[in-house]
Formats: sequence, structure tokens, C-alpha cells
Amino acid sequence: MRVLGKHIRDITADDLQALIDNGVAESQTLEYKLKLPGNSDGEKKEFLADVSSLANTLGGVVVYGVAEEDGVPKSVEGVSIADLDAEKLRLENILRDGLAPRLFSVELRGLDCNEKTVLVLGVNRSLLAPHIVWFQRDGKFHRRNSVGKYQMDVHEIRQAFLEAESYVERARTFRNKRVRFLRSLISPSMPSAYLLHIIPLGTAKNSVDFSEKQEFLRTYKNPVRHNGWTSRPNLDGFLVYHYVTPDFKSHIQYLRDGSVEVFYSPFVDSNADDKHSIRGILFEKITVKYVDAMLKLLNSSFNIEPPVAILCTILGTENVSINASSNFFDPSVNQIDRRDLYLPEIIVDNLVVESVPTLLRPMFDIFWQSAGWPRSPMFDKDGNWSA
Repeated sequence: MRVLGKHIRDITADDLQALIDNGVAESQTLEYKLKLPGNSDGEKKEFLADVSSLANTLGGVVVYGVAEEDGVPKSVEGVSIADLDAEKLRLENILRDGLAPRLFSVELRGLDCNEKTVLVLGVNRSLLAPHIVWFQRDGKFHRRNSVGKYQMDVHEIRQAFLEAESYVERARTFRNKRVRFLRSLISPSMPSAYLLHIIPLGTAKNSVDFSEKQEFLRTYKNPVRHNGWTSRPNLDGFLVYHYVTPDFKSHIQYLRDGSVEVFYSPFVDSNADDKHSIRGILFEKITVKYVDAMLKLLNSSFNIEPPVAILCTILGTENVSINASSNFFDPSVNQIDRRDLYLPEIIVDNLVVESVPTLLRPMFDIFWQSAGWPRSPMFDKDGNWSA
């Protein structure tokens, strides 16, 4: 949901004027409307078709209050809104009651442009697509192409359902492929590793060009638990790494499709009695730190649109305990009974996240449960994260 490369929460009146001055025409992801939808049944159906067509394709933006001719914006006319919050609520209610399944990733923003109000609606590509217009049992599916929205035929509807189901499976397949590759980096004497993957879902619109981002990425975030590192372009994209010894290795791999991989080995602690443990507080802190940083990066620098999948994997976990304290070992806790932990993915439909720990809590709970804990002990009864 971007206009001129900016997220709708960052655009200004000058950006809207630039659309007109530069004659930026309607496209697969951009549409202009002179008036807001009214309360008639026909206008509601048209509004639902407009929004669902974006969600069912690549996502995009509708700008209300702009006059256009043949899809080219001509002037800002503004819309008449007595109460902006009430109008947002009205439109949200139409969307809530009129689409199936419900569409959650919609943002509405009012802008003052030369004393005229423009309403900008943004919607992400939906992982729950295809969405059907269900107001008055309309029963139509819509998508968009370069000239506007259209009603989907039976073949397209069937294909859309199959694509939605395959997005997450492709992310899992990508993780498995990277795990097989990264096992070669793990020392046989210390065979454990932490992996975090953040993967855009669906078909990427563009690949990331690293030629202009190398200096920025070189210092954006250090590899896990290392303050000294080097970096270089590679076949996959851009690598920030610390491979000083055969046993201790850490890297951040930025990939050309916008994915990010965080790797650290070894991750399991061992003592003189050959007892093995993961410090749960460390796992949660590392994951929160890098998920927060990488979601911001994908949003602000890579211009990636959601949804994205967050996948975390820990290799070498069989007979390993998870400790809640900062101490290395606690003989009273249970042990993991799997060679490797492939934690279930978290799907993110908005890259601006209010609370990363809350977002990741389902993953954290399953991590602790793998070693017999009832849930993550890092959250209090009110859901506040204490790590």
C-alpha cells in the first residue's frame, strides 16, 4: 500500500500534488475516485469490489477526492466529510460485513490538501484471498489488471485458492532448503545452530537491488552476539558475517527476493558433565531483536509489501533442556525429544508491529512446550513480556 514508493502513513499533500503534476495514471495498484461511496446498495457493492480486487491481486491504494480523466489525475477536489473518524468507521463496517473472508489489512488516512480533505485507503495483498463480495449475497470475486478491476472467472478463482494455500508451503520449502545448505557451516564438535527466516509471501513484484544499499546494510545490524564482522555481496544477495573460527559462526544473509536470514552457531550450551541447555531468555531476546529490526528494514528500505512469514529453527536440540533463568543449566527441567526444532511460522499482514513480543508469543509458547514447559514464562498474567 504505497504511493510514489511511500507507505500511505508517510505520504503528504505534496505527494498527492506530485501525482497530478506528473500525471501518474491508474494502475494495477492505484485508483482515483472523485467521491466516497454512499449508502446505497449499488455504491456499497462497488466499494467492496474495488477493495477486494486490490486484496485479491497485489494490494494497493484508492485515493478519494481526486478528479481523473481516462485514469489520469487532473485535480484535487476533496471529499465532504463532517466527521473523519465516523466516516472511517462507516467504511470499515461495510468491509467487515460485506466481504468473506473478512479483510483485516486495510488502512484509512485523511489528508488536508489545500484546505480540501482527501481520504486515502490502502490494502495489502491478502493471504486469505480470494475474498468474495458477500453483501446481499452478491457472490462475485474481483481482481485487478493495468486498466482496472474485473470479475474473476472460474479458472482464476480456482487458481487463487491454490496460490493462497501454496504461499506458506513455499516458505517452509525455502526454509528446508536453507537448513540443508547451512548444516555445512556447523562445526561437528558443536553441532547446534539458531536460524531465523523472514520471507515475503506470494509472488515478488521486484527483486531487491543491493548496489545502492551495501553501505547501509554493512552497519544496519550486527550478526548475533558479535561486535566485529565483515560483509560482501554474494550470489544470494548481501552477506554480513563473522566466521573467525571453525566453531563459532554468525551471519545475516539479505536475499534478492527481500527475504532475510539470521544464523548463529553454536546455540546450545554444554558443560563439563556433558549436559546441554538453551537459555530461553536468550532465545526470546535474540528473536525479538532481529524480527523487530528486519520488519522495519523490509518496510522502509526494501519496500516489501506484506504478508510475510517469520520462521525460526533450532538445530541440534535432542536431549537439550530449556532454562528460564540466565544460568546455563537447571537439572529440574525436561528435555527436547527432537533432533531439530522447526517452530511453526508466524504470518504478519502489517510490517508496522506495535508489540513484537506479543506477535511472537505463539511461537515462544511452542518453543517452551517442546521441553515440557506449559508456556513461555517470560510473559506475566497480563501478557507483558519481561525478558
